[in-house]
Amino acid sequence: MKHILSFLCIVAILSLFFAGSAFSLDNIQAALLVGQIGRIEDLWGKRDRIWRMYEGSLGNGGDITLLKTVPNARHARHLFTILVPQESRDSLLWRLQDRGIGVAVNYRPIHLLKYYQETFGYQKGAYPVAEHIGNSTISLPLYPSLTDEEVTFVIKVLLEEIHK
Repeated sequence: MKHILSFLCIVAILSLFFAGSAFSLDNIQAALLVGQIGRIEDLWGKRDRIWRMYEGSLGNGGDITLLKTVPNARHARHLFTILVPQESRDSLLWRLQDRGIGVAVNYRPIHLLKYYQETFGYQKGAYPVAEHIGNSTISLPLYPSLTDEEVTFVIKVLLEEIHK
């Protein structure tokens, strides 16, 4: 599974530089992932439990903004992304990682990616809302095997570090 995650990370990074490229899973990777189809509801339920723990502990305002789910929709619970002040986002990201929390930036303003800048001439400032969101997001760990203790640790450390 570690190799699959590494492969998917490489695909994500490559897609930042080569827009329009297709990176498909090979047969072995697909065979490993197909087994999860029968467990999709169970896996979603586990991620939903973690999601609700985050919402319940982080939804009190302050320097953390939670994104809202559209009413009458079922969210995939794929990523739990928060917005933090953009001027402190990167240092917060590194401090969380230094404390053993696997956080990431999953949303970047697409017009600032190399391909779009070189191909279409987009410049910083062209889409300020997208840039604000891209400079403010952090995705917290959200995978089915996270324990309540681990989620509680993520919340505790995030609340400590956000105020530094």
